[in-house]
Amino acid sequence: MWHRGIFNLDSLDETEQVQFIMLTTRLIRIYQEQYLQWRDGAMDDKFWGSWEAQLKEAPPGMQAVWERRRHWFDTDFQTHIDTLFAIANDAKPIHNPPTSQS
Repeated sequence: MWHRGIFNLDSLDETEQVQFIMLTTRLIRIYQEQYLQWRDGAMDDKFWGSWEAQLKEAPPGMQAVWERRRHWFDTDFQTHIDTLFAIANDAKPIHNPPTSQS
């Protein structure tokens, strides 16, 4: 389910979408917690850079969840993630989409 969802949220049935959205929203919440610590000086740039690098390669499914749930997050974080996801859209995919529905 996760592998299909990260490439195409719409490939999941309704139950799987709920599960994927819940999991991905929690994951984004963890990213926000890390971002706020970095922004407020509690995390060094090198450590934050490793978190940020992951977001620069955000797959389409994660971005789809973000579009649905971004209003739940801090406005500074929204702006930052929108910028990183724009970079992700220009990046070469790091994984291949699944070839079957299994």
